[in-house]
Amino acid sequence: MGQSNLPLANGHAHAKAFERLGWTLDKKHRGRGKHLRLTKAGYRATLSIPDHREVKRTIIASLLKLADVSEEKYLQAFTGQILSYWIYEDMVVHTATVHRGDCRYCNDGAGMGRGRIERDSRWLKCQGDAESEIRSVPIRANSLLRKCGASPCCDDGALTWLD
Repeated sequence: MGQSNLPLANGHAHAKAFERLGWTLDKKHRGRGKHLRLTKAGYRATLSIPDHREVKRTIIASLLKLADVSEEKYLQAFTGQILSYWIYEDMVVHTATVHRGDCRYCNDGAGMGRGRIERDSRWLKCQGDAESEIRSVPIRANSLLRKCGASPCCDDGALTWLD
């Protein structure tokens, strides 16, 4: 594969693809300047994606080298073949619900913007959809783990072990 296979898109679309690969948008620097910054635990590098209407392929290729991601895997993440999962832990009713990142209730960990005060709940990002990876997310011992049943987009068959 060459750089010509990399998609031409805006900075937010590329940031979303890196988020699907486990990178996190640095919200502290959001809105500062014209770049989106992404970080990942275990990596010293910070990815800085220009917030342009069309990001050059050479920039994306250099970011892939920094992130140690193959072009093939990146294209899967960009097209949505690799999905992100989030766990919403409600500490009042002691449940932890697994959502797909594109679920309307999850909104990539931002939630719907209403409900209980933040100290009573939290969003936790999973690195994949495998049972072991979801179970490795640190939730409280008394929380019941379940999958989102309210949104049809979360019922994709990948989380059948939660039924």
